[in-house]
Amino acid sequence: MAKSFYIIDGHAQIYRAYFAPFRDLTSRSGEPTKATFVFTQMLLNLIEQRKPDYLAMVIDTGDETVFRKDIYPEYKANRQARPEDFFPQEQRILRIVRDAGIPIFAKPGFEADDLIATMARRLEDRGFQTFLVSKDKDLRQILDESISMYDVQSDERHDG
Repeated sequence: MAKSFYIIDGHAQIYRAYFAPFRDLTSRSGEPTKATFVFTQMLLNLIEQRKPDYLAMVIDTGDETVFRKDIYPEYKANRQARPEDFFPQEQRILRIVRDAGIPIFAKPGFEADDLIATMARRLEDRGFQTFLVSKDKDLRQILDESISMYDVQSDERHDG
C-alpha cells in the first residue's frame, strides 16, 4: 500500500480558520486567538483522523514577484488587505506548525498552489498517495488516482 503524504495549503487554511463561524477568542492579555485555536484543532484532527505517513505545509511568500504579475499586472490587484489582527495569529500558527516538526515550504516568485501541484506530481512519481488539504478549485485539475483533495472540517475526500 502506498504511503500517504498530506500537503496543507497553509494560508488558505489559516484564512479559513480566521473567518470560521466560531466565537471570537482572546488570550488573557487581549490578543486575538480564534484563528490559532481553529487552525490548531484542524491540524490535530487531521493527524488523529487520517494518521498521515508524511505531512508538510506550503505557504505563499507574500512577495510581489509572483510570475503571474509579469503575465497579468492586475493579478490580485483587487484583493483586500489582511485584517490587522491576522498577522500575529498567522505568525503564531506558523510557529506551532514548525514546533510540531512539520516542514513549511515557500518559494519567492511562486504561489502555494504552484508549489503544491509540483510537489504532488513529484510525490506521485515516487509512488505516494497524496492528499491536498485545500479547497482551492484550481488544484482540482491535477487530481487523479494518486492525488486527492481532503477537507478536514467535513472529512470529505475528492478524487480525480
